[in-house]
Amino acid sequence: MKSNISSNLSDPSRPVDNRYIHISGAFAVGGAFTRVGTQKVFVPIPSVASVELPMTGGLSTAKSPRWSLGLRKTKLMSIAGATVTCKSKHVAPNDPKGSSVNVDVKGVNVEGVFRLKRALLNLESEHAPGNRYPSIKFGATSIEGMVLGKLKVTVELDLRAFNTFPTADTLESALLSGDKSISPGVLNSFLRNSDGSLHRSQGGYSLGSIVKKITGVPREWIEENGYTIVWPGFGKVILGEILISPSVRRVTLVRLKHCDIEIGGGCDGGSGWP
Repeated sequence: MKSNISSNLSDPSRPVDNRYIHISGAFAVGGAFTRVGTQKVFVPIPSVASVELPMTGGLSTAKSPRWSLGLRKTKLMSIAGATVTCKSKHVAPNDPKGSSVNVDVKGVNVEGVFRLKRALLNLESEHAPGNRYPSIKFGATSIEGMVLGKLKVTVELDLRAFNTFPTADTLESALLSGDKSISPGVLNSFLRNSDGSLHRSQGGYSLGSIVKKITGVPREWIEENGYTIVWPGFGKVILGEILISPSVRRVTLVRLKHCDIEIGGGCDGGSGWP
Protein backbone atom coordinates (compact mmCIF):
# COMPACT_ATOMS: atom_id res chain seq x y z
CA MET A 1 0.00 0.00 0.00
CA LYS A 2 1.39 3.38 -1.01
CA SER A 3 2.43 5.78 1.75
CA ASN A 4 0.73 9.17 2.04
CA ILE A 5 3.91 10.87 3.25
CA SER A 6 4.75 13.79 1.01
CA SER A 7 6.56 17.08 1.05
CA ASN A 8 6.72 20.03 -1.34
CA LEU A 9 10.07 20.24 -3.09
CA SER A 10 11.00 23.29 -5.13
CA ASP A 11 14.07 25.15 -6.31
CA PRO A 12 15.26 27.96 -4.00
CA SER A 13 15.04 31.49 -5.36
CA ARG A 14 18.69 32.27 -4.62
CA PRO A 15 21.96 30.32 -4.26
CA VAL A 16 22.57 28.81 -0.83
CA ASP A 17 25.19 26.55 0.72
CA ASN A 18 24.21 22.91 1.06
CA ARG A 19 24.40 21.58 4.61
CA TYR A 20 22.96 18.95 6.90
CA ILE A 21 20.69 19.91 9.81
CA HIS A 22 20.92 17.53 12.79
CA ILE A 23 17.87 16.98 15.00
CA SER A 24 18.93 15.21 18.18
CA GLY A 25 18.19 15.65 21.87
CA ALA A 26 17.50 13.62 25.00
CA PHE A 27 16.89 13.73 28.77
CA ALA A 28 16.67 11.42 31.79
CA VAL A 29 13.55 12.79 33.52
CA GLY A 30 11.47 15.94 33.18
CA GLY A 31 8.02 17.47 33.28
CA ALA A 32 6.08 18.70 36.30
CA PHE A 33 4.07 17.59 39.30
CA THR A 34 0.53 18.94 39.08
CA ARG A 35 -0.75 17.28 42.24
CA VAL A 36 0.47 15.77 45.47
CA GLY A 37 -2.10 13.39 46.89
CA THR A 38 -5.41 15.20 46.43
CA GLN A 39 -3.80 18.65 46.49
CA LYS A 40 -3.34 20.51 43.22
CA VAL A 41 0.14 22.00 42.86
CA PHE A 42 2.58 22.99 40.14
CA VAL A 43 6.12 21.86 40.80
CA PRO A 44 8.26 21.88 37.63
CA ILE A 45 10.93 19.19 37.40
CA PRO A 46 14.26 20.69 36.32
CA SER A 47 15.05 18.42 33.36
CA VAL A 48 17.74 16.02 34.52
CA ALA A 49 20.74 15.28 32.26
CA SER A 50 19.20 17.16 29.34
CA VAL A 51 21.26 17.36 26.12
CA GLU A 52 20.82 18.65 22.56
CA LEU A 53 22.98 18.72 19.44
CA PRO A 54 23.63 21.95 17.59
CA MET A 55 22.22 21.83 14.06
CA THR A 56 25.81 21.48 12.84
CA GLY A 57 26.29 18.34 14.95
CA GLY A 58 28.99 17.57 17.50
CA LEU A 59 28.73 16.08 20.98
CA SER A 60 26.41 16.82 23.89
CA THR A 61 26.60 14.72 27.04
CA ALA A 62 25.46 14.95 30.65
CA LYS A 63 25.68 12.79 33.74
CA SER A 64 23.59 13.02 36.88
CA PRO A 65 24.46 11.43 40.21
CA ARG A 66 21.74 10.56 42.71
CA TRP A 67 18.99 13.19 42.40
CA SER A 68 15.73 13.90 44.21
CA LEU A 69 12.90 16.43 44.27
CA GLY A 70 10.64 17.25 47.20
CA LEU A 71 7.91 19.62 48.31
CA ARG A 72 8.05 20.66 51.96
CA LYS A 73 8.40 17.29 53.74
CA THR A 74 7.09 15.17 50.85
CA LYS A 75 9.59 13.33 48.66
CA LEU A 76 8.18 13.50 45.16
CA MET A 77 10.75 11.80 42.94
CA SER A 78 14.28 10.45 42.87
CA ILE A 79 16.71 8.65 40.57
CA ALA A 80 19.85 6.69 41.43
CA GLY A 81 21.72 8.15 38.45
CA ALA A 82 21.66 8.80 34.72
CA THR A 83 23.90 9.33 31.69
CA VAL A 84 22.66 10.90 28.45
CA THR A 85 24.58 11.51 25.21
CA CYS A 86 23.93 12.79 21.68
CA LYS A 87 26.71 12.51 19.14
CA SER A 88 26.93 13.15 15.40
CA LYS A 89 29.04 11.22 12.95
CA HIS A 90 32.16 12.97 11.69
CA VAL A 91 32.25 12.03 8.01
CA ALA A 92 33.48 13.30 4.66
CA PRO A 93 31.10 15.65 2.78
CA ASN A 94 29.72 12.97 0.46
CA ASP A 95 29.38 10.22 3.08
CA PRO A 96 26.12 9.41 4.94
CA LYS A 97 25.36 11.86 7.73
CA GLY A 98 23.82 10.79 11.03
CA SER A 99 23.89 10.77 14.79
CA SER A 100 23.23 8.62 17.84
CA VAL A 101 21.35 9.04 21.12
CA ASN A 102 21.93 7.15 24.37
CA VAL A 103 19.79 7.52 27.51
CA ASP A 104 20.39 5.36 30.60
CA VAL A 105 18.31 6.13 33.71
CA LYS A 106 18.49 3.97 36.84
CA GLY A 107 16.58 3.65 40.09
CA VAL A 108 13.52 5.83 39.45
CA ASN A 109 11.08 6.32 42.33
CA VAL A 110 7.91 8.44 42.19
CA GLU A 111 6.20 9.11 45.53
CA GLY A 112 7.31 5.71 46.80
CA VAL A 113 4.70 3.83 44.74
CA PHE A 114 6.04 3.87 41.18
CA ARG A 115 9.49 2.31 40.82
CA LEU A 116 11.65 1.56 37.81
CA LYS A 117 14.98 -0.25 37.85
CA ARG A 118 16.16 1.04 34.48
CA ALA A 119 15.07 2.91 31.36
CA LEU A 120 17.51 2.42 28.46
CA LEU A 121 17.14 4.07 25.04
CA ASN A 122 19.46 3.96 22.03
CA LEU A 123 18.67 5.52 18.66
CA GLU A 124 20.86 5.89 15.58
CA SER A 125 20.15 7.80 12.38
CA GLU A 126 21.82 7.63 8.98
CA HIS A 127 21.05 9.83 6.00
CA ALA A 128 22.72 8.79 2.77
CA PRO A 129 23.34 11.36 0.01
CA GLY A 130 20.46 11.32 -2.48
CA ASN A 131 17.96 9.86 -0.02
CA ARG A 132 15.06 12.12 0.81
CA TYR A 133 14.73 11.10 4.45
CA PRO A 134 16.95 9.49 7.11
CA SER A 135 16.93 5.89 8.26
CA ILE A 136 16.45 5.74 12.06
CA LYS A 137 16.95 2.53 14.06
CA PHE A 138 16.95 1.37 17.67
CA GLY A 139 19.95 -0.01 19.49
CA ALA A 140 19.65 -1.66 22.91
CA THR A 141 16.42 -0.32 24.42
CA SER A 142 14.44 -1.59 27.40
CA ILE A 143 12.06 -0.80 30.26
CA GLU A 144 13.23 -2.89 33.21
CA GLY A 145 12.03 -3.69 36.71
CA MET A 146 8.84 -1.64 36.76
CA VAL A 147 6.77 -1.88 39.94
CA LEU A 148 3.33 -0.32 40.46
CA GLY A 149 2.64 -0.47 44.18
CA LYS A 150 3.11 -4.18 44.83
CA LEU A 151 2.69 -5.31 41.22
CA LYS A 152 5.77 -6.30 39.22
CA VAL A 153 5.18 -5.36 35.60
CA THR A 154 7.01 -6.77 32.57
CA VAL A 155 7.20 -4.68 29.39
CA GLU A 156 8.21 -6.43 26.15
CA LEU A 157 9.23 -4.22 23.23
CA ASP A 158 9.09 -4.83 19.47
CA LEU A 159 12.23 -3.07 18.21
CA ARG A 160 12.55 -5.38 15.21
CA ALA A 161 9.52 -3.82 13.53
CA PHE A 162 11.05 -0.35 13.59
CA ASN A 163 14.50 -1.55 12.56
CA THR A 164 13.10 -3.56 9.65
CA PHE A 165 11.26 -0.44 8.44
CA PRO A 166 13.60 2.38 9.48
CA THR A 167 12.10 5.17 7.36
CA ALA A 168 8.72 6.82 7.83
CA ASP A 169 7.36 5.78 4.44
CA THR A 170 8.41 2.12 4.67
CA LEU A 171 7.03 1.87 8.22
CA GLU A 172 3.73 3.42 7.22
CA SER A 173 3.36 1.08 4.25
CA ALA A 174 4.05 -1.92 6.50
CA LEU A 175 1.57 -0.74 9.12
CA LEU A 176 -1.17 -0.11 6.56
CA SER A 177 -0.64 -3.50 4.91
CA GLY A 178 -0.69 -5.30 8.28
CA ASP A 179 2.77 -6.77 7.71
CA LYS A 180 2.94 -10.01 9.69
CA SER A 181 6.48 -9.31 10.88
CA ILE A 182 5.08 -6.50 13.05
CA SER A 183 3.59 -7.56 16.37
CA PRO A 184 -0.16 -6.96 16.89
CA GLY A 185 0.76 -4.69 19.82
CA VAL A 186 2.63 -2.26 17.57
CA LEU A 187 0.10 -2.54 14.71
CA ASN A 188 -2.76 -1.63 17.05
CA SER A 189 -0.88 1.13 18.88
CA PHE A 190 -0.90 3.64 16.01
CA LEU A 191 -3.91 5.93 15.91
CA ARG A 192 -5.92 5.51 12.72
CA ASN A 193 -8.49 7.55 10.86
CA SER A 194 -11.95 6.14 10.20
CA ASP A 195 -10.80 4.94 6.75
CA GLY A 196 -7.92 2.96 8.31
CA SER A 197 -5.14 5.36 7.30
CA LEU A 198 -2.63 6.57 9.89
CA HIS A 199 -3.79 9.66 11.72
CA ARG A 200 -1.44 12.65 11.67
CA SER A 201 -1.35 15.71 13.85
CA GLN A 202 -1.47 19.16 12.26
CA GLY A 203 2.33 19.09 12.45
CA GLY A 204 2.43 15.89 10.40
CA TYR A 205 3.29 13.44 13.20
CA SER A 206 1.99 9.89 13.65
CA LEU A 207 1.86 8.45 17.16
CA GLY A 208 2.16 4.86 18.35
CA SER A 209 4.28 2.66 20.60
CA ILE A 210 7.21 0.25 20.55
CA VAL A 211 5.47 -1.95 23.16
CA LYS A 212 4.73 -5.52 22.12
CA LYS A 213 3.19 -6.81 25.36
CA ILE A 214 2.55 -5.83 28.99
CA THR A 215 2.13 -8.44 31.72
CA GLY A 216 1.71 -8.23 35.48
CA VAL A 217 -1.37 -6.00 35.69
CA PRO A 218 -5.07 -6.88 35.32
CA ARG A 219 -6.08 -6.95 31.65
CA GLU A 220 -8.85 -4.43 32.26
CA TRP A 221 -6.23 -1.86 33.31
CA ILE A 222 -4.75 -1.76 29.79
CA GLU A 223 -6.34 0.69 27.38
CA GLU A 224 -7.38 -0.24 23.84
CA ASN A 225 -4.14 1.18 22.42
CA GLY A 226 -2.25 -1.61 24.22
CA TYR A 227 0.50 0.54 25.76
CA THR A 228 -1.32 2.57 28.42
CA ILE A 229 -1.96 1.25 31.92
CA VAL A 230 -4.78 2.91 33.86
CA TRP A 231 -3.64 2.44 37.45
CA PRO A 232 -6.54 3.08 39.85
CA GLY A 233 -5.79 5.78 42.41
CA PHE A 234 -2.64 6.89 40.58
CA GLY A 235 -3.36 7.74 36.95
CA LYS A 236 -2.02 6.52 33.62
CA VAL A 237 1.34 4.89 32.87
CA ILE A 238 2.09 5.31 29.15
CA LEU A 239 4.88 3.10 27.83
CA GLY A 240 7.18 3.22 24.80
CA GLU A 241 5.43 6.09 23.05
CA ILE A 242 6.93 7.01 19.66
CA LEU A 243 6.29 10.11 17.58
CA ILE A 244 7.20 9.76 13.90
CA SER A 245 7.67 12.18 11.01
CA PRO A 246 9.70 11.75 7.83
CA SER A 247 12.76 13.46 9.39
CA VAL A 248 12.70 12.38 13.04
CA ARG A 249 11.65 9.72 15.56
CA ARG A 250 11.01 10.80 19.14
CA VAL A 251 10.60 8.24 21.93
CA THR A 252 9.45 8.52 25.54
CA LEU A 253 9.99 5.24 27.38
CA VAL A 254 7.69 6.10 30.32
CA ARG A 255 5.14 8.90 30.66
CA LEU A 256 3.17 9.26 33.88
CA LYS A 257 -0.18 10.98 33.59
CA HIS A 258 -0.35 10.92 37.37
CA CYS A 259 1.01 14.39 36.81
CA ASP A 260 3.01 15.22 33.66
CA ILE A 261 6.24 13.25 34.09
CA GLU A 262 8.46 11.74 31.41
CA ILE A 263 11.28 9.24 31.99
CA GLY A 264 13.89 8.32 29.39
CA GLY A 265 13.17 10.41 26.31
CA GLY A 266 15.07 11.25 23.14
CA CYS A 267 14.81 12.10 19.46
CA ASP A 268 17.06 11.51 16.48
CA GLY A 269 17.02 12.41 12.80
CA GLY A 270 17.86 15.25 10.47
CA SER A 271 17.42 16.78 7.07
CA GLY A 272 19.45 18.17 4.21
CA TRP A 273 19.28 21.86 3.36
CA PRO A 274 18.05 23.35 1.10
